[in-house]
Amino acid sequence: SIGAHLVQPEIVKKIAYNPTANPNRATIELLPGSRNGERLELFTNARRSEMKTPDLFLAMESIRQVTFGPPTFSNPGVPRIVIGEYSHWWTFRRLDSKSLRANLLTAAYIEPQDPMFSDAFDEPVVVYSHNLLFSPS
Repeated sequence: SIGAHLVQPEIVKKIAYNPTANPNRATIELLPGSRNGERLELFTNARRSEMKTPDLFLAMESIRQVTFGPPTFSNPGVPRIVIGEYSHWWTFRRLDSKSLRANLLTAAYIEPQDPMFSDAFDEPVVVYSHNLLFSPS
């Protein structure tokens, strides 16, 4: 699925996920020279789900993404590390026996070392919303 969302799908070198060893961690290795880094570590910090009615299901995940990359021009001696915190909030609604509608809200948060942290604190700095329809083709 990652490759389907990238301009260069061949940039993904390897995906490592072992739910038996640690269901809350995934590693994505990218080809060297990628502008977004060379390795991503994804850590799921919280999960919650709830069946509100037989036709309404809610789910949430809170994720920390640590991106590792080569040094930058402005800091040539130090590898680049970028930390991101975000949450996914899903609402699934059954429409009929073969289809459902979902809404995905993604909220991104600022890290404490960011100069704007005192302004935002625990409020998201950006929220994306996607509406999806799942049905047989």
